[in-house]
Amino acid sequence: MDKHLQRILIIDDEPVNITILWNLLESSYTVLIANTGKNGIRIASAVPPPDLILLDIMMPEMDGYEVCRILQADQRTCDIPIIFITALTGVADENKGLGLGAVDYISKPFNNSIVRSRVKTQMHLKSQRDQLLKQQQELDSSYQLNRMILETASEGIFGIDKQCNITFMNPAALAMIGYLEEEVLGKNSCSIMHHTKQDGSKRSPTECLACQAIFTEETLEIHQDLYWRQDGVSFPVAFSVAPAFKNDAIVGAVIVFKDISRQQQLEQELYKADKMKAFQVFAGGISHDFNNLLTVISGHLDMALWQDKIDAELKEYILPCRDAALAAADLAGKFFVIAKGGYSATSIIDIKESVYKVTTLLPVNNNIDCDVIISEDIWALEVEEVQFLQLLKNLIANAQEAMPDGGEITIRAKNYPDCGTSHPILSKGNYLQISIQDQGWGISVEQKKKIFDPYFSTKERGIVKGMGLGMTICSSIMQKHHGVIELDSKMGQGTTVHLYFPVVDTVDH
Repeated sequence: MDKHLQRILIIDDEPVNITILWNLLESSYTVLIANTGKNGIRIASAVPPPDLILLDIMMPEMDGYEVCRILQADQRTCDIPIIFITALTGVADENKGLGLGAVDYISKPFNNSIVRSRVKTQMHLKSQRDQLLKQQQELDSSYQLNRMILETASEGIFGIDKQCNITFMNPAALAMIGYLEEEVLGKNSCSIMHHTKQDGSKRSPTECLACQAIFTEETLEIHQDLYWRQDGVSFPVAFSVAPAFKNDAIVGAVIVFKDISRQQQLEQELYKADKMKAFQVFAGGISHDFNNLLTVISGHLDMALWQDKIDAELKEYILPCRDAALAAADLAGKFFVIAKGGYSATSIIDIKESVYKVTTLLPVNNNIDCDVIISEDIWALEVEEVQFLQLLKNLIANAQEAMPDGGEITIRAKNYPDCGTSHPILSKGNYLQISIQDQGWGISVEQKKKIFDPYFSTKERGIVKGMGLGMTICSSIMQKHHGVIELDSKMGQGTTVHLYFPVVDTVDH
């Protein structure tokens, strides 16, 4: 028996009929035999099933009509084509058989040519149906696979037609831009999420990079651009656009994009750390010698001022020199703080006590209120206390100076459990967050990029203030405590500085 031949099941109780049909068909097909309706149903239900059934109508116990009903009602056998073979030649009999689901009728006595022709026709149709079914299953399988990829991909994926209207969008893309699927389907992709350039100017539809890929029929790789969320907030993306073809004609494009906010923040942190390391080397090289020189200068100026017969006019010249020397010594001290590697003599401090200590030491400004909000269950923090107080002093002083006409400073401290799971920079773990918020004018985007650079200041430069080292020192202190400092500011809306300190396991929560 050739397993590659199509299979025919003959169900007939007459051995003569079986023999005739066998002789006609066995050279071209694998022929199965059943001499009762019950046996025929059993063989038809086996695996693999026959490709065609030749079914006699007039049989004892169970006639062909009943067999046909049972086969058509069974999901395993309902797709097997059935040809009735019978001596009943009436139109009513033929209609009855066809009405039960048979595909053809062959009358007895058999005409050999007709039998071969009709069997061949049905086998050809069955083969075509099987091929179509296989293709449909492959398409369904491919569709399910593609759907699974779209549903589970972390990248945003969406398609557009030749008019740049969105044809589909996966859940990751919808989540990133903040829309529902029904809100974007059929809408122009440029107007939904790519409508404004990085410089703030509007992007025309002809400038849309995704549409350009359709016009040029070439794949595009964009390493940095902006997409816009529904709430009007932009986020940096990298994306690729691949033209989509059907029958060698372009029908649209598929865009794959990812949010690169975390990547950019990590790159900025690395750049900031490299600059800080270089400056620490510089500061460490000059702070010691510079301080020794200033000690000599300050000492001799003090000795001159202590003279009983010092000339009043000369004293007026010496006093500014002495003040400048003291300011220079303070600057050398700042260099030393920046250059000092690591930290020692750590202790567990009370956050609330430390905050109040700093606020009471700062100059009083009757136009500025200070609101301190600290969670009752705040975790203890292990830090080098002197540097921690210096950090708070610098940031609160900056907040005061940002509001020359008065306002309110809000200092918040709260626990941040598992912060790393939602924060783009922090490693996984528990953190304590301290935020210092002012109501000043804020700083620009360009100023934010330089805010931690040595000698950069948004204030006027001078001996007493505006030396541009305050935020550099803050960044250095946070690095030494393995923490992160972030600045959130918009022009006209004030500034908030966020400090994230890791809470170590040895600290009693």
